[in-house]
Amino acid sequence: MGNEVNMRCAIITFTYGDNYGQRLQNLAMQEMLKDYFDEVFTIKQIPPKKSLKEKIKCLLNLYKKQLKKRHNSFQIFDKKNILYYSIPISKESADFFPEEKFDFFVVGSDQVWSPFSPDVNSTMFLTFVPPNKRIAISPSLACDNIPTEQKDKYFKYLNGIKNISTREEQGSEIVANIIGRDVPTLLDPTLVHKQKFWDNYIKETNFKIPQKYCFCYCLGSNEENSKIKELCDLFDLQVINMMTDKKYYSLGPGEFLYLIKNAELVITDSYHGTIFSYIFKVPFINFKRKGTSIDMNSRFNTLYKKMGIKPRYLYQIKEEEIFKIDFDLIDKNIENEKKQVFKFIENIVLNSDKKEGKIG
Repeated sequence: MGNEVNMRCAIITFTYGDNYGQRLQNLAMQEMLKDYFDEVFTIKQIPPKKSLKEKIKCLLNLYKKQLKKRHNSFQIFDKKNILYYSIPISKESADFFPEEKFDFFVVGSDQVWSPFSPDVNSTMFLTFVPPNKRIAISPSLACDNIPTEQKDKYFKYLNGIKNISTREEQGSEIVANIIGRDVPTLLDPTLVHKQKFWDNYIKETNFKIPQKYCFCYCLGSNEENSKIKELCDLFDLQVINMMTDKKYYSLGPGEFLYLIKNAELVITDSYHGTIFSYIFKVPFINFKRKGTSIDMNSRFNTLYKKMGIKPRYLYQIKEEEIFKIDFDLIDKNIENEKKQVFKFIENIVLNSDKKEGKIG
């Protein structure tokens, strides 16, 4: 070990919007990076101003009261668990951000490189910091191709990131074809931590929940509700639907984890809903997200491959297979994948100008 040098790292990811997977991956990234840096902060994104149409939609939202409660739940979680830097950032203010305060900036994970998301901007590609400070850990493009009219922009953005990876194999292929370099596919940071870690963030609901239930978490359309109800009736399970039951809709990330951990079964179109089902060793079933024109299923394809199991889709899985899942096999495969993440980060830190620092 050489002389200790204080190393600081900043995370760039989605920070507005009360999404469970979004916030929990932010926490996972933060805690993982603490093994390599002395200080780790998340830079808050300044949300764009809402259009008149969006403001009217918010006013007419039947879940308006629950949205406020949910936002408060997220704020409490953030205050306790996420270390935000004192200066926020936006596309407009990025050139004035004091990047010299940090040794590295990490973008990821989540769908921060989606060419179809209105929330993605140039800061997600770390354009405001010198190339040697840029690291991409498991960002997702959430698509199967980059629109032709955006390819030049993506080449400019992505080619400026020396230390680059993505979360999905399809994303790595897309980026590699754009920049002409090999791009590793790394685990989402939520998978780096074991159940014991996540148990620290669980919060019990303040109301009674069914003794035996299926936790349904659907971010797309609700077209599968009748099939889900039919399946749950077969196994004598009550259905807790996170997105349609107002009582559950207002809960925070800690309660979200609690409801997954205590379920008999999880049915979801959510990537992180699936990951936490695995972490808490709860059998899960996926269905392809509807209500969006973008094919977002490459993330499940990569996830199944890294887990080493065959797909568990709602209309394909046999009844006798629903509660049969080899979690020991998944554990073994995920442990091997974790090593790739650690190696990726360690190589960057060890080869930095401050390699005499925390890792040495």
